[in-house]
Amino acid sequence: MPEQLRTAMLARTRLAADRVRELVDEVLAMARAGALTADVEPVRAAAALERAAAGAVGVRVEVLPGAEAAGTLLADPSQLQQVLGNLVANAAKHGGGPVELGARAVPGGVELRVRDHGPGVPAAFVPHLFERGSRAPGTAAEGTGLGLHIVRRLVAAAGGEVRYEDAAPGARFVVRLPAAGADGPAEPAAPALRASA
Repeated sequence: MPEQLRTAMLARTRLAADRVRELVDEVLAMARAGALTADVEPVRAAAALERAAAGAVGVRVEVLPGAEAAGTLLADPSQLQQVLGNLVANAAKHGGGPVELGARAVPGGVELRVRDHGPGVPAAFVPHLFERGSRAPGTAAEGTGLGLHIVRRLVAAAGGEVRYEDAAPGARFVVRLPAAGADGPAEPAAPALRASA
């Protein structure tokens, strides 16, 4: 078997295995969703983004400068990686160009941002993005429609919120979590689901 063909087959096998793992994670998270809790602890925003970038498969992921200045947030580390991993995988499947990860401090919290350079989400579908089982009409990539619903539940369990922004060109998902050391929960900067103009 030619080396190039073997390499291509191994890459496809790895992608398929990753998809099976993703499905298992989604099912397990949904099984817990009735009483979803988070064991929050301080997590450096930059470290969380670097870990998510290192775990990405089949897409170039770049952590933007300035993430270190965002400081430390409160989250369940494993759940946060599931959230970021899902958002990166979605960007790879539905977006285009490199995936950019960024972080910034906001009053009482930290925002983690995942951006692609694809076509973005159709405006009519934006209100349904985080619904259980929702998939945009005409979506070519396979999926269960559970990923963003689970993302929202996991982020909410840690006292945060997630929203979509039109990044033209591209899509941006913003995860806002409380800053470590902040007094009480972070005040929401925007509705949990919002498309910016």
